[in-house]
Amino acid sequence: MVSCDPVGSLLQRTVSILTDLIPPCQVNESGKYVRDTSQLDEAKRKWQDEDIFQLSRNINVAFLAQCVLRDYVTSILDTLRANNDDWHLELGKEMKELGKRVERGRGNSVSCEFSVLYHWHAALSTADAKWMEDIFRAKYPDKSIEDIGVEDLLNLANDRTAELESIPRNEWTFGGLKRGPDGHFDDFQLAELIKDGIEEPAHAFGAHSVPVALKTIDKLGQLHARNVFQVCTMNEFRKYLNLKPFETFLDWNSNPEVAKAAEELYVHVDNLELYPGLLAEESKPHVPGSGLCPGHTIGRGLLADAVSLIRSDRFLTHDLNVSTLTSWGMSQLKPQPGAYGGLLSTVLFRTLPGAWSFNSTYGLFPFYTPSAIREIMHANKKEELYNFER
Repeated sequence: MVSCDPVGSLLQRTVSILTDLIPPCQVNESGKYVRDTSQLDEAKRKWQDEDIFQLSRNINVAFLAQCVLRDYVTSILDTLRANNDDWHLELGKEMKELGKRVERGRGNSVSCEFSVLYHWHAALSTADAKWMEDIFRAKYPDKSIEDIGVEDLLNLANDRTAELESIPRNEWTFGGLKRGPDGHFDDFQLAELIKDGIEEPAHAFGAHSVPVALKTIDKLGQLHARNVFQVCTMNEFRKYLNLKPFETFLDWNSNPEVAKAAEELYVHVDNLELYPGLLAEESKPHVPGSGLCPGHTIGRGLLADAVSLIRSDRFLTHDLNVSTLTSWGMSQLKPQPGAYGGLLSTVLFRTLPGAWSFNSTYGLFPFYTPSAIREIMHANKKEELYNFER
């Protein structure tokens, strides 16, 4: 869990870097910004400051969306094994179907079922599960992790919230890090946390895969889905995604023990709730085009959600151009050489330049463990081009 925090911190740094770069003349393409702000009255100075911030934010949002498509989705589909450094999803571009333009940039609404889709507790690494266990043990040293109940979890969350609210936000920290006098985290320590996370493989999806420390959180998630969201059933969700409904519990999971346990609870597969249905669905095999290997329903829903969210956003479709983001802003959306089209590496190299060599797989392929990326590059006959050392 902690390794996600430094990445978020670096994305915030990127906004500051972009904001600092925009005012100079080479970026001030339209000539609407004034370098010497002492020439401006208070109202114009505020307008320029806000306009520069909004431009840098829009560039960073576009950058993050490209990271999702070029790094995250690419890792889910495991396209690196195809040795194709040009292929990636371009969801914001104009598309035509039967000669007609496919609608884009018109806004979006997402059903609550897609919130349930992302409860990926089974995929947590061993280190992430231990992190959660350590938090519980610090609060309840005399209790077994298996005995932590809903009330215990809620008390812990309330105490942690109160603790954070008593501290100014610019003093919040994570992973045992300390801020410097200027409020920044140490670059080396941030890089070490990220590298620790890169070295930890994710756990497999499927039944009986959720860590014990997440049992209570899963229970709360299922109760929320059932009683608050009142979500549809597993088969109803599959119909919505144009997938064939399951006819038997063995269709859903071919493990006889898992299928029998579900059948005893729900009697008929049409009654199978969405939350356990998604979490315990049989995982896809590791074949070309399947790197994350969730259940087929999660995989289909994940891609549908990515398409919907990005194609419905005006800033990631119609406004993703040089007129809105400037030529310089669009040039920032180019991948780091050797990253197979990935863009998260650009964030890592820009914000922590001393943490990686130019060909470090830690910096270029942060979604792959060192052993996995070495195997892929060996198969792609490019192993000698990269540095696999930490």
